[in-house]
Amino acid sequence: MAKDDISTRLEQLRVNPQPSADASAVATSYSADEELACALCYRFYPPTELTVASKERFNFEAAVVVCPNCLAQLQAEMKQRSANADIVLGLVWGVLATIVVLVPLGLTIWFSYQWPERDFWLWLGCYAAFLPGLLIGRAVYYGSGRKHSLIQQLIAVGLTLLTALTACYIAQLAAFNFQLDIIFKNGHPLDLIPPHVYLIDHFFDAIIHFRMSQLAMAGLMFGLLIGLVVAWFASAGPQLFTRPYLGPEPKTKKS
Repeated sequence: MAKDDISTRLEQLRVNPQPSADASAVATSYSADEELACALCYRFYPPTELTVASKERFNFEAAVVVCPNCLAQLQAEMKQRSANADIVLGLVWGVLATIVVLVPLGLTIWFSYQWPERDFWLWLGCYAAFLPGLLIGRAVYYGSGRKHSLIQQLIAVGLTLLTALTACYIAQLAAFNFQLDIIFKNGHPLDLIPPHVYLIDHFFDAIIHFRMSQLAMAGLMFGLLIGLVVAWFASAGPQLFTRPYLGPEPKTKKS
Protein backbone atom coordinates (compact mmCIF):
# COMPACT_ATOMS: atom_id res chain seq x y z
CA MET A 1 0.00 0.00 0.00
CA ALA A 2 1.27 3.46 -0.81
CA LYS A 3 2.27 5.44 2.22
CA ASP A 4 -0.78 7.68 2.56
CA ASP A 5 -1.88 9.78 5.50
CA ILE A 6 -4.37 7.27 6.82
CA SER A 7 -5.96 9.66 9.30
CA THR A 8 -6.71 12.10 6.47
CA ARG A 9 -8.25 9.35 4.40
CA LEU A 10 -10.31 8.22 7.37
CA GLU A 11 -11.66 11.75 7.74
CA GLN A 12 -12.53 11.85 4.04
CA LEU A 13 -14.35 8.55 4.29
CA ARG A 14 -16.27 9.79 7.35
CA VAL A 15 -17.50 12.81 5.42
CA ASN A 16 -18.33 10.79 2.32
CA PRO A 17 -18.33 7.14 3.42
CA GLN A 18 -18.79 5.70 -0.08
CA PRO A 19 -16.52 2.74 -0.87
CA SER A 20 -14.94 2.20 -4.24
CA ALA A 21 -16.92 0.54 -6.99
CA ASP A 22 -15.22 -2.82 -6.50
CA ALA A 23 -15.58 -2.71 -2.73
CA SER A 24 -19.21 -1.65 -3.00
CA ALA A 25 -20.02 -4.49 -5.32
CA VAL A 26 -18.42 -7.01 -3.02
CA ALA A 27 -19.96 -5.57 0.15
CA THR A 28 -23.53 -5.72 -1.08
CA SER A 29 -23.60 -9.49 -1.05
CA TYR A 30 -21.05 -12.05 0.04
CA SER A 31 -20.81 -15.55 1.34
CA ALA A 32 -18.56 -16.95 4.05
CA ASP A 33 -15.94 -17.90 1.41
CA GLU A 34 -15.79 -14.49 -0.28
CA GLU A 35 -13.42 -11.66 0.59
CA LEU A 36 -14.09 -7.96 1.13
CA ALA A 37 -11.92 -4.94 0.36
CA CYS A 38 -10.30 -2.81 3.05
CA ALA A 39 -11.60 0.76 2.81
CA LEU A 40 -8.08 2.21 3.02
CA CYS A 41 -5.69 -0.05 1.12
CA TYR A 42 -8.36 -1.76 -1.04
CA ARG A 43 -6.82 -5.19 -0.54
CA PHE A 44 -9.20 -8.09 -0.11
CA TYR A 45 -9.50 -10.02 3.15
CA PRO A 46 -11.87 -12.56 4.68
CA PRO A 47 -14.68 -10.77 6.53
CA THR A 48 -13.55 -12.30 9.83
CA GLU A 49 -10.23 -10.42 9.58
CA LEU A 50 -11.78 -7.00 9.05
CA THR A 51 -12.51 -4.45 11.78
CA VAL A 52 -14.84 -1.45 11.93
CA ALA A 53 -12.97 1.66 13.09
CA SER A 54 -14.46 5.00 14.11
CA LYS A 55 -13.35 8.17 15.85
CA GLU A 56 -16.75 8.49 17.52
CA ARG A 57 -17.61 6.21 20.42
CA PHE A 58 -21.28 5.67 19.67
CA ASN A 59 -21.43 6.44 15.96
CA PHE A 60 -20.29 3.58 13.76
CA GLU A 61 -22.39 4.69 10.81
CA ALA A 62 -19.55 7.00 9.74
CA ALA A 63 -16.90 4.33 10.38
CA VAL A 64 -14.73 2.45 7.89
CA VAL A 65 -13.93 -1.23 7.55
CA VAL A 66 -10.18 -1.82 7.65
CA CYS A 67 -7.74 -4.70 7.51
CA PRO A 68 -5.36 -5.62 10.35
CA ASN A 69 -2.42 -3.71 8.82
CA CYS A 70 -4.37 -0.49 8.31
CA LEU A 71 -5.92 -0.81 11.76
CA ALA A 72 -2.46 -1.07 13.33
CA GLN A 73 -1.36 2.08 11.47
CA LEU A 74 -4.50 3.95 12.51
CA GLN A 75 -3.97 2.98 16.15
CA ALA A 76 -0.32 4.02 16.02
CA GLU A 77 -1.18 7.40 14.49
CA MET A 78 -3.96 7.99 17.00
CA LYS A 79 -1.68 7.09 19.89
CA GLN A 80 0.98 9.48 18.60
CA ARG A 81 -1.51 12.32 18.17
CA SER A 82 -2.91 11.81 21.68
CA ALA A 83 0.43 11.45 23.46
CA ASN A 84 2.26 14.06 25.57
CA ALA A 85 -0.78 15.63 27.17
CA ASP A 86 0.03 18.79 29.15
CA ILE A 87 -1.18 17.56 32.54
CA VAL A 88 -0.06 20.66 34.46
CA LEU A 89 -1.88 23.08 32.17
CA GLY A 90 -4.89 20.75 32.12
CA LEU A 91 -4.95 20.86 35.91
CA VAL A 92 -4.70 24.66 35.92
CA TRP A 93 -7.58 24.98 33.46
CA GLY A 94 -9.59 22.48 35.51
CA VAL A 95 -9.03 24.45 38.73
CA LEU A 96 -10.07 27.68 36.99
CA ALA A 97 -13.22 25.99 35.69
CA THR A 98 -13.92 24.70 39.21
CA ILE A 99 -13.74 28.25 40.58
CA VAL A 100 -15.91 29.60 37.76
CA VAL A 101 -18.60 27.00 38.51
CA LEU A 102 -18.33 26.93 42.30
CA VAL A 103 -18.45 30.66 43.04
CA PRO A 104 -21.89 31.41 41.51
CA LEU A 105 -23.27 28.05 42.66
CA GLY A 106 -22.06 28.62 46.22
CA LEU A 107 -23.41 32.18 46.33
CA THR A 108 -26.78 30.99 45.00
CA ILE A 109 -27.01 28.33 47.70
CA TRP A 110 -25.89 30.66 50.48
CA PHE A 111 -28.28 33.50 49.73
CA SER A 112 -31.23 31.40 48.57
CA TYR A 113 -31.31 28.74 51.29
CA GLN A 114 -34.79 28.21 52.72
CA TRP A 115 -35.86 25.80 55.41
CA PRO A 116 -38.94 24.25 53.68
CA GLU A 117 -36.73 23.09 50.78
CA ARG A 118 -33.96 21.88 53.09
CA ASP A 119 -33.14 18.64 51.24
CA PHE A 120 -33.06 20.44 47.91
CA TRP A 121 -30.52 23.04 48.99
CA LEU A 122 -28.41 20.66 51.09
CA TRP A 123 -27.73 18.36 48.15
CA LEU A 124 -27.97 20.76 45.22
CA GLY A 125 -24.27 20.33 44.55
CA CYS A 126 -24.85 16.64 43.83
CA TYR A 127 -28.14 17.10 41.99
CA ALA A 128 -26.51 19.45 39.47
CA ALA A 129 -23.12 17.71 39.29
CA PHE A 130 -23.46 17.24 35.53
CA LEU A 131 -22.89 20.99 35.01
CA PRO A 132 -19.46 21.19 36.67
CA GLY A 133 -18.68 17.78 35.21
CA LEU A 134 -19.17 19.09 31.67
CA LEU A 135 -17.40 22.42 32.15
CA ILE A 136 -14.48 21.03 34.13
CA GLY A 137 -14.10 18.08 31.78
CA ARG A 138 -13.89 20.27 28.69
CA ALA A 139 -11.55 22.70 30.43
CA VAL A 140 -9.14 19.89 31.32
CA TYR A 141 -9.38 18.57 27.75
CA TYR A 142 -8.50 21.90 26.14
CA GLY A 143 -5.88 22.67 28.79
CA SER A 144 -4.11 19.39 28.11
CA GLY A 145 -3.71 20.37 24.47
CA ARG A 146 -6.67 18.32 23.22
CA LYS A 147 -4.74 15.16 23.98
CA HIS A 148 -5.86 12.00 25.74
CA SER A 149 -4.58 10.43 28.94
CA LEU A 150 -5.97 8.61 31.94
CA ILE A 151 -4.51 11.21 34.29
CA GLN A 152 -6.44 14.10 32.73
CA GLN A 153 -9.67 12.14 33.01
CA LEU A 154 -8.99 11.38 36.67
CA ILE A 155 -8.25 15.07 37.28
CA ALA A 156 -11.61 16.05 35.76
CA VAL A 157 -13.47 13.45 37.84
CA GLY A 158 -11.65 14.50 41.02
CA LEU A 159 -12.35 18.21 40.53
CA THR A 160 -16.00 17.48 39.76
CA LEU A 161 -16.34 15.46 42.96
CA LEU A 162 -14.60 18.24 44.90
CA THR A 163 -16.99 20.81 43.44
CA ALA A 164 -20.06 18.77 44.38
CA LEU A 165 -18.82 18.17 47.95
CA THR A 166 -17.87 21.83 48.40
CA ALA A 167 -21.30 22.99 47.23
CA CYS A 168 -22.94 20.60 49.70
CA TYR A 169 -20.61 21.86 52.44
CA ILE A 170 -21.63 25.45 51.72
CA ALA A 171 -25.28 24.38 51.90
CA GLN A 172 -24.70 22.77 55.31
CA LEU A 173 -23.08 25.97 56.55
CA ALA A 174 -26.06 27.93 55.27
CA ALA A 175 -28.46 25.58 57.06
CA PHE A 176 -26.52 25.76 60.33
CA ASN A 177 -26.26 29.53 60.31
CA PHE A 178 -29.90 29.81 59.24
CA GLN A 179 -30.84 28.07 62.48
CA LEU A 180 -28.62 30.46 64.44
CA ASP A 181 -30.35 33.39 62.74
CA ILE A 182 -33.63 32.16 64.20
CA ILE A 183 -32.16 31.81 67.69
CA PHE A 184 -30.11 35.00 67.76
CA LYS A 185 -32.37 37.73 66.44
CA ASN A 186 -29.73 40.43 66.90
CA GLY A 187 -27.14 38.66 64.78
CA HIS A 188 -24.26 36.32 65.44
CA PRO A 189 -20.77 35.65 64.07
CA LEU A 190 -20.44 33.23 61.19
CA ASP A 191 -20.12 29.73 62.56
CA LEU A 192 -18.02 27.34 60.50
CA ILE A 193 -17.99 23.55 60.47
CA PRO A 194 -14.61 21.85 59.96
CA PRO A 195 -14.64 20.15 56.53
CA HIS A 196 -13.62 16.74 57.90
CA VAL A 197 -16.39 16.93 60.50
CA TYR A 198 -18.89 17.72 57.76
CA LEU A 199 -17.77 14.77 55.63
CA ILE A 200 -17.94 12.27 58.50
CA ASP A 201 -20.85 13.53 60.60
CA HIS A 202 -23.06 14.98 57.89
CA PHE A 203 -22.34 13.82 54.34
CA PHE A 204 -21.36 10.19 54.82
CA ASP A 205 -23.62 9.78 57.86
CA ALA A 206 -26.64 11.02 55.89
CA ILE A 207 -25.92 8.58 53.06
CA ILE A 208 -25.08 5.52 55.17
CA HIS A 209 -28.00 5.90 57.60
CA PHE A 210 -30.49 7.26 55.04
CA ARG A 211 -31.02 10.52 56.91
CA MET A 212 -32.90 12.01 53.97
CA SER A 213 -35.95 11.26 51.88
CA GLN A 214 -35.80 8.50 49.27
CA LEU A 215 -36.25 11.07 46.52
CA ALA A 216 -33.34 13.11 47.84
CA MET A 217 -31.19 9.99 48.11
CA ALA A 218 -31.98 8.97 44.53
CA GLY A 219 -31.27 12.47 43.26
CA LEU A 220 -27.97 12.59 45.15
CA MET A 221 -26.74 9.23 43.89
CA PHE A 222 -27.83 9.59 40.27
CA GLY A 223 -26.87 13.26 40.05
CA LEU A 224 -23.39 12.67 41.41
CA LEU A 225 -22.86 9.57 39.28
CA ILE A 226 -24.00 11.35 36.11
CA GLY A 227 -21.73 14.28 36.91
CA LEU A 228 -18.67 12.05 37.30
CA VAL A 229 -19.48 10.12 34.13
CA VAL A 230 -19.91 13.38 32.19
CA ALA A 231 -16.57 14.63 33.51
CA TRP A 232 -14.90 11.37 32.45
CA PHE A 233 -16.14 11.50 28.86
CA ALA A 234 -15.90 15.31 28.48
CA SER A 235 -12.20 15.27 29.37
CA ALA A 236 -11.33 12.39 27.04
CA GLY A 237 -9.20 13.18 24.00
CA PRO A 238 -9.25 11.68 20.49
CA GLN A 239 -9.47 7.91 20.44
CA LEU A 240 -10.04 5.14 17.92
CA PHE A 241 -12.99 2.88 18.68
CA THR A 242 -13.31 -0.52 17.03
CA ARG A 243 -15.64 -3.46 16.82
CA PRO A 244 -15.59 -6.66 14.76
CA TYR A 245 -17.01 -6.48 11.28
CA LEU A 246 -20.34 -8.32 11.25
CA GLY A 247 -21.27 -7.82 7.63
CA PRO A 248 -23.27 -5.13 5.83
CA GLU A 249 -26.54 -4.12 7.40
CA PRO A 250 -29.57 -5.24 5.40
CA LYS A 251 -31.07 -2.46 3.34
CA THR A 252 -34.68 -1.67 4.09
CA LYS A 253 -36.93 -1.26 1.12
CA LYS A 254 -38.61 2.11 0.89
CA SER A 255 -42.29 1.95 0.19
